[in-house]
Amino acid sequence: MNVRDFRSIRKAFTDLVDTLAGDFDTVAFLDMLCGYCADLLPDCACGVLLAENNGAPALVAASAERTRELMAAELRDRDGPATQSLRDESVVSCAELDSAGDQWPGLAAAALDAGYQALDALPLRLREQTIGALTLYRSHAGSLDADATELALAIADVATIGIVHQRALHRKELLAQQLQNALDSRVIIEQAKGVLAERLQVAIDDAFLALRRYARNNNVKLTDAARAVADGSLDIDPG
Repeated sequence: MNVRDFRSIRKAFTDLVDTLAGDFDTVAFLDMLCGYCADLLPDCACGVLLAENNGAPALVAASAERTRELMAAELRDRDGPATQSLRDESVVSCAELDSAGDQWPGLAAAALDAGYQALDALPLRLREQTIGALTLYRSHAGSLDADATELALAIADVATIGIVHQRALHRKELLAQQLQNALDSRVIIEQAKGVLAERLQVAIDDAFLALRRYARNNNVKLTDAARAVADGSLDIDPG
């Protein structure tokens, strides 16, 4: 690789990492990644599948429409290099697509018709977690050279780390929001207990029993009933 190649690679990785630092959009991130794969790797078009929550693969991004169509067909057939790479958590390569008719009959023929002669599918894997697969369709037969292979693996690693990090951050934010909602609900309930105890001239425990009984009998959430009591819009009979 020459200096210009290294500059292009540095810019690609800088852009991808910069995307991770902002408002993360998975589809936009992977579209950018596919575009850089196509720009940096010789005669390659790129597509990415991500596993859904149930483990089934879903099409997310591709660098060219003909690649998108091939990967969509692979999803329909539930068989092909990307789904195999995701399932087996391994690299799947085919240096001669015209000899892959027995392995992927429909896909191999469609890829050849689209002008592709070879492919490589790389698992998007971090430690014990595989979240998808990146497929490189190539217009010339043969294997990727060592430099291109290393670059493809590095790109796959960046994609995986970014998505896993974002998912972990989202789970953490969701957990924090759930905790905050629980704390807010508890504050409202405590306020309502105090209001009811004063209004009904009963003990705090009895006020809570009255509040809970009202919520159950009227099929409303305890927090909603408490909020209405606290803001004065609901009167509860002491029962």
